[in-house]
Amino acid sequence: SDGGGMGEAALTFIVRLQNASPEPVTVSGAAHKIHLNGLYVGQGLSNVQAVIPRLGTVQQEVTVHLSTFRLARAGYRAYRGQEVEYQIRSTVFVEEGGRTRRRTLVREGRLDLGALNLPPPPPGSPTP
Repeated sequence: SDGGGMGEAALTFIVRLQNASPEPVTVSGAAHKIHLNGLYVGQGLSNVQAVIPRLGTVQQEVTVHLSTFRLARAGYRAYRGQEVEYQIRSTVFVEEGGRTRRRTLVREGRLDLGALNLPPPPPGSPTP
């Protein structure tokens, strides 16, 4: 994706917003912070307004600006450990009755890099 400032990379993520209520919900913006293996690597902001239909979903593209240094550290730890833990902490701004309310959402999980058949790190590689 696009390059950001010096020491920064910009990647585009697809964010899916779900509405499990029987009424439509209007989202007026969001901030998404990305952590890999416990390291904060960057954030993306969206000021796009979206109406999520009742019991429905919408998708938005969000550009996330990542610190290349932090991303490299997290990537190296993942490479050595053959797995990556991720956490996406989002603050979503929801319009309700003429007021804006903050909703904090957290998604986390683990990806097994061993399934990608990556070669192991060379013997004697330094530990980050």
